[in-house]
Amino acid sequence: MQPKTAALDWLTRLWRLAGARRTFLILVIPLILGLAAAVFLPQSPQPLAAPDTAAYQRSLQQLAAAYGALGSVWLTLGFFAIGQAAWLRLVLAALAVHNLVRLADQCLLWIHLRRPTLDSPLPPSGLAVSEVRVPTTAAAAADLILTELRSRFRQVISGAAPPVDGGEDQRIAIHATRGAWGAVGNILSYLGPVLIILALFISEQAGWSEDHIQLAPGETWQSRFHPGFSLTAGDIGSASQITVSLGAQTAVVSIGPRAAAAPGGARLIPAGSGPALQVSVNDSNGRALTLRPLTGGSQSVQQSVLFDRPQIEQSLALPLRSQVLRVVYYPNLPEQGYTGPVFLAQAFALGEDAPIFSAFLEENGQTTVNDPATQDAFHLKGVRFVQLDAVFDPGLPFALAGGLLTLCGLLMAQAKSPTRAWAWLVGRADETIVTLALLGSGPWTRAELAALQDALAGMTAERGQPTSDLAQDAGAVSAGA
Repeated sequence: MQPKTAALDWLTRLWRLAGARRTFLILVIPLILGLAAAVFLPQSPQPLAAPDTAAYQRSLQQLAAAYGALGSVWLTLGFFAIGQAAWLRLVLAALAVHNLVRLADQCLLWIHLRRPTLDSPLPPSGLAVSEVRVPTTAAAAADLILTELRSRFRQVISGAAPPVDGGEDQRIAIHATRGAWGAVGNILSYLGPVLIILALFISEQAGWSEDHIQLAPGETWQSRFHPGFSLTAGDIGSASQITVSLGAQTAVVSIGPRAAAAPGGARLIPAGSGPALQVSVNDSNGRALTLRPLTGGSQSVQQSVLFDRPQIEQSLALPLRSQVLRVVYYPNLPEQGYTGPVFLAQAFALGEDAPIFSAFLEENGQTTVNDPATQDAFHLKGVRFVQLDAVFDPGLPFALAGGLLTLCGLLMAQAKSPTRAWAWLVGRADETIVTLALLGSGPWTRAELAALQDALAGMTAERGQPTSDLAQDAGAVSAGA
């Protein structure tokens, strides 16, 4: 007597295909390919506007040009902006559906493990089946199997099965279960990846990041993604004091070598620091004069000249006086008597080679230099600037929760593997046909199936039938993998 399953309709077939292991393997291959592309190929940064902007497309074309004809193929496949590739999003969506189907199956399994019934549907795969004939009544064989199963399984139920086609055979069905916590572990291990995929979607739709934010004391930076989010630098040192404004909410954040949380769920990540020179100019009446960077930028009455590398020349224009202030940072200048970091500031009139003045200023120092012709006062102050990355990732909590659930679920599933066993007995006049089935694979399943067979073999030996005859009658069958 082999276990029977009902004919499958198209919806059930589709459900099983969505949750099949081979479906998972098919989806994992392009996912691994996408991750390899992200690791080994340069990635274009996420565009500030729509992905079809001209600047974004030009950056992709420049990345692809370095790889020749192969680069064009990779560009078409989206390998240079893998986070924006439509096919990868489809793969992730399909993986989420696969995990949801597997999760639903495990929920049903948990219900069957907690409340087993004799008419519970058989699983579509993973059954190890064996048929044994014993020369005894169905009731005696059932008592022996129940004793064996109760020593191994948490819940065991049995009952009479209806006869087939009006026959007089005695039929008994037995169902045993254990490992409900293992099913809970499987549920968590499938729920975790779904949360991680959800986190990726949330981060892409609502998250933002901005890097290379350089702030000197007193300077303010405004986010391009969140107009109400701004940073204002205070004292800069081993711990930088940053005032974070989010609408009407304001908080002072101290940033050391590690990232710091900011209001609104944003994180400020330190990316370095360096020397800076703050410059302001007042005329003889004390009125502040505006300065403008020659490399571009807005003009203001105070400018901070930042140096991320030594011996880089930077210049400020003083439009009202038609003058240029040249500033250079040196890590040391022994020929001028400076063994440590020093700034060199020189003012030039347009078209003139000789400087109006030259002044040296040590790092963290300050001085005032006067223009002998106009009596303008140049105020110079050496400070430090900090470089930050601002990240708002609303999906991060979901990703962390998903990773934790996956880890806990795998540990629980390994510790308490869910197992189900069935026995169908058909009692005839001279023998009982016993069909045994266990859900599982590997040596433990085969060992438990062999233990049940050995118990029945002992009953046969007591009745005088040679064990060799029993071995010919019994056979193990794998009903799907």
